[in-house]
Order: sequence, then C-alpha cells, then structure tokens
Amino acid sequence: MDEMNSGDMGRRIRALLTLDGINPQTPHPNVAKALEQVMLDDGHGFLRSHAAHLLKTWATPESVPALKKASKDSV
Repeated sequence: MDEMNSGDMGRRIRALLTLDGINPQTPHPNVAKALEQVMLDDGHGFLRSHAAHLLKTWATPESVPALKKASKDSV
C-alpha cells in the first residue's frame, strides 16, 4: 500500500486501478485504511472518488472510522 501513500500521483492511480481487478473474498483492514487516507487527504478528485468506490469492496464500517461515521450520519 506504499503506492497509495506515494507523492507521485501516477503511482497512486496505478495502485487504485490494480485494486479494481481484485475481488477480495473478505474485507482487508490495511487496504481499507490506505483507501480511507486517499479518500480524505488526496487533492485529486478522481483519486478521492475512486478510493471511496473501492472502499465498498475492501472495507466494512467497523474497519474504517470515517466510513462508519458517514454511514451513521446518512441515517
């Protein structure tokens, strides 16, 4: 997940697109945390929205505090 924390936008995009091709059988908290960080901190709108989309596959509300808060706020 170092690629998602990279200062190089190209590396971050490649990391997110790589996750597109993987269908995990179970959520992965470490991937979810990296995606959450991109979603909250990245200055590029495409990366933020794509990370949010991927969180649906890679996370549960319990594994990502911001997702948990967002799900509570939406009710």
